[in-house]
Amino acid sequence: MTNRAAGAALLIALLLGGLVRALPFLGGDFPLNDGGLFLVMTQDLQAAGYVVPETTGYNGLEIPFVYSPMAFYLAGIINDVFGISLLDLFRILPYVFSVAMIPAFFLVARQLLRPSEAGIATVAFALLPRTWEWLIMGGGITRSLGFLLALLAMASAIRMYREPKLRWIVATGMLTALTALAHPQAAVFLALSMLVLLVSVGRSWAGLRALVFAGVVGAVIIAPWLTVMLIRHGQEPFLSGSAHAGGGVLGVILFLKLRFTGAPFMDVLGLIGFAGFAVALAQRRWMAPAWLVLTLLVDSRGGATFAMLPMAVLVGIAVTAGLRAMQVSDSPARPLAAVQARPGLAAAGIGLLVMAVAMNQGVIAKDDSPVHPVSPDQRIAMQWADRELPPDSRLAVVTAEGTWEGDQVSEWLPALTGHTSAATFQGFEWLGVERSRAQLRAYDALQECGRQTAACLTDWQRDSGITADYVFVPKGALSGPQEPSDCCPALRLTLLETGEVMYDGPGATIAVMPGGQ
Repeated sequence: MTNRAAGAALLIALLLGGLVRALPFLGGDFPLNDGGLFLVMTQDLQAAGYVVPETTGYNGLEIPFVYSPMAFYLAGIINDVFGISLLDLFRILPYVFSVAMIPAFFLVARQLLRPSEAGIATVAFALLPRTWEWLIMGGGITRSLGFLLALLAMASAIRMYREPKLRWIVATGMLTALTALAHPQAAVFLALSMLVLLVSVGRSWAGLRALVFAGVVGAVIIAPWLTVMLIRHGQEPFLSGSAHAGGGVLGVILFLKLRFTGAPFMDVLGLIGFAGFAVALAQRRWMAPAWLVLTLLVDSRGGATFAMLPMAVLVGIAVTAGLRAMQVSDSPARPLAAVQARPGLAAAGIGLLVMAVAMNQGVIAKDDSPVHPVSPDQRIAMQWADRELPPDSRLAVVTAEGTWEGDQVSEWLPALTGHTSAATFQGFEWLGVERSRAQLRAYDALQECGRQTAACLTDWQRDSGITADYVFVPKGALSGPQEPSDCCPALRLTLLETGEVMYDGPGATIAVMPGGQ
């Protein structure tokens, strides 16, 4: 594959990648899934005149404002300067950053792989569901920005290792600092990647010295913010936040199950990637296999997303090796003639692309899909609660969701109303390990009430020690279109029959909490 053909592959990747990332937004006017906490943090930053406040008031808590703030600055400044609403920015910016990751990945792949491998790997990166599923959401405003900056930092680092000149050292240090200021897990992944690239690309004392100097540049840039955070809050919020990153054992399980690409079915790219794992080892190209395994071991939660970088590299290696095994040139002098000579192979390639695109759309349709917003009706119910319930009311939001990460109603209610969601977990990551674990147990127990009757709510308050004034039970599908439209039929029925129902209209049933008021 010539450089021109590799460029064409990049264009295909941008077109297909932009398409699959855009489809979840069709017909919607609200950020996908999460982002409520980050929206409030952005508003708090604006209210403080862009001086990082000590805490954020999300959900009636005093959460240390220690999260990497770059995305909040960016969204707040655009909102102030151009008047674009923050809710619109929390839809637009994650999408833009996610699409921009595709050419950023190409910059990395082009320096590490042959042109044919880089072009194919870029198409794979654009179509692996995990490269966009958790990045285009409202909360992806930090995740996608961090991943984008990490890719740019890697591209600069590879040049730095090969040409340890001052401009590349400074550029790498600056991009590394910006990555840390955008997303903490992206910074961890970047640090790991820098070491992998050092061993595979920069195997010299000059490369090591360049990395050290780049680290000094990055440390100087990030030091003022980090120093202020440590003086204000100490290490506890950072240790608490990192405790929820996931452990190495889960990473091993994900690797062995071959289920971390995010594909709900027809995981063709995942299977090709694992074939590439074997091919790379057979070719004694250990970098991508090691990169994949280490990423999952270091951070099994966010690592499944970041691991798509080496996974895409392995897809490129596998496909190119397969073409060569079939004696198909990856740099034909006459591409059209080559396709006409092997029409079956060309059709198979197009079929794989179609399957990969279809696989991406399956992410939206699966039962537990997180790529969905709070519905307009649910927002109507929240507006009613904000307007009609007493100020500072505490609500127990029951959605029967299995994980707090995909519970958009619980996260957005505090951001869209003046009320507290008693069991919402978002924000507790930074409030100490014991307190966050207790809140997570309380959240899980409350969601179990969605499968039971109203009596469960009384037991939950007693057992958790958490009180609430009202219970908020949303209506409508909360995840994929195949999910039941009623999360909690028994709970809702018993509230309607025996409870003091305040609202039973579009979007939710709101009742006095049994044993509450």
